[in-house]
Amino acid sequence: MAQLNWTYTSDRGQRYRVGMYHGPKSGHFMVYCNSKIILIDFHVRKSQTYSFFIENELLEIKIEEDEKQGYSYDFVLNTEADTPKNQERKKVNNKHFVWALAGLALFAILVFSGYKFMDARNDRYLEANRTTLLDERGLLTTARLSVEPVEGEEMKISYAFISNGKARQYEQNISITSEGLLPVRSGDQFKLTFLPDHPEIHELHLETPHRKTMERFSELVLNKLLALHPQLDEQQANCIIRSGLEARGTTGLADLFYQDLTKEEHPEHNYDTFQSLVESEAFRSAVVEFCAEVSFGF
Repeated sequence: MAQLNWTYTSDRGQRYRVGMYHGPKSGHFMVYCNSKIILIDFHVRKSQTYSFFIENELLEIKIEEDEKQGYSYDFVLNTEADTPKNQERKKVNNKHFVWALAGLALFAILVFSGYKFMDARNDRYLEANRTTLLDERGLLTTARLSVEPVEGEEMKISYAFISNGKARQYEQNISITSEGLLPVRSGDQFKLTFLPDHPEIHELHLETPHRKTMERFSELVLNKLLALHPQLDEQQANCIIRSGLEARGTTGLADLFYQDLTKEEHPEHNYDTFQSLVESEAFRSAVVEFCAEVSFGF
């Protein structure tokens, strides 16, 4: 288990305790600040960069995959991204340069940037390289959903997030039987990755809910387990939920929630996938780890 802590002191002298946990088996990754969870991701098994704000500074935790030692971690202040704080920092630094030299440097940067990113501004190029660009340059944020009434097996959702100080809103249709998706409602929040320079290039991660939405999903599953299995008490049901989450993430929660449906009613999550979950080695290992003093049966 990788568990590290750092202390960050803001310009105002405020101290923040930043910590992270990275599960060795599940790959689940969590970042917290002053004991408050601010970021969760699942199945992280490759090099990755996670960004978040503390006050007005953009901080990053970098995960580097190492074939010999597993993973290395670094906590850094991002002074290069286009944020209001970094813009202010650059103005302070630039005032010490000779105006003529600064103008020449700015001209060179603009020419170079215009040449380098000319193709990137083309919509066709951005769409064709969406996944790569989001992996390499994407920032992580949270999107809030607004859900319209279901029509058949499709629902229309709109979602909003903040980019460069502006609210961005988009729409898309999703299947109510999507893998890992529990019943969503307006106000639910999910992880979203976007390009800072092109926020229209983004990906909404419905498999990675925000902490509060995850708590609501867990409560839905808890009530379903207690209704379907009256022999369980709340402690036993919560242990099953934790084991399912450890074994398969939100997919495991969906397997538990939709266990009373047939494959025809819900192709992705149903009684068969529920049985597959509880019989899996990952689930049984999680039960041993988290439920040593709890006994239950289906």
